Amino acid sequence: MKSQSLVQFASGLASGRRIQEAAGDPRLRPIPHEKKRGFLHASLAAYVASWDSYLNNVVREFCAGIRKPLDPEYSQVHGSLEVFVERSLKRFNTPNSNNSRVLLVDCTGYDPINDWKWPKAGLNATEARDFLDQILKVRHSFAHGFAIPSYDWTTTPSGDRRLDARSLKRIDAFLMHLAKATDMGLAEYARGVYPSAGIWT
Repeated sequence: MKSQSLVQFASGLASGRRIQEAAGDPRLRPIPHEKKRGFLHASLAAYVASWDSYLNNVVREFCAGIRKPLDPEYSQVHGSLEVFVERSLKRFNTPNSNNSRVLLVDCTGYDPINDWKWPKAGLNATEARDFLDQILKVRHSFAHGFAIPSYDWTTTPSGDRRLDARSLKRIDAFLMHLAKATDMGLAEYARGVYPSAGIWT
């Protein structure tokens, strides 16, 4: 099974995909380069927003799943946890690798650091975190009117720095992997620490 947060996340990625597809819609041709770039930037922004939303939702879903309403003493402690979680979520912004990891560790006790590796794409845990941080830096750059940073996936053979459909497809797959890995890791962690909890399995 998967969390409801993951289901919503997949829907968010699909919305970003539809925005990206508009950039290549033959009915819009010839499409000005500036407009095409706008579609691609909006698609990446949707992907990042979906990741941010997933983290917020899955932390709340986890906390709801470990409630024990029939245990008054536990419920009192859990109530304090929920207050802490809501405060943490209000402060949470820029879902880069460090901020995302700290949020999960602080609010659930689960550390995703080793689960975020992406073997299918040949990325170890460190490289996967670096890639997430690069994605956030690119999103930050065009959101604030700066030049896109130079990475292997943003730089063309001629030296231009821009997003393209191929890079966005990789980002889509990567973020889906990250969310699925987090979902599975949280569920496994819950089974060990809260065996009677109603967590997705």
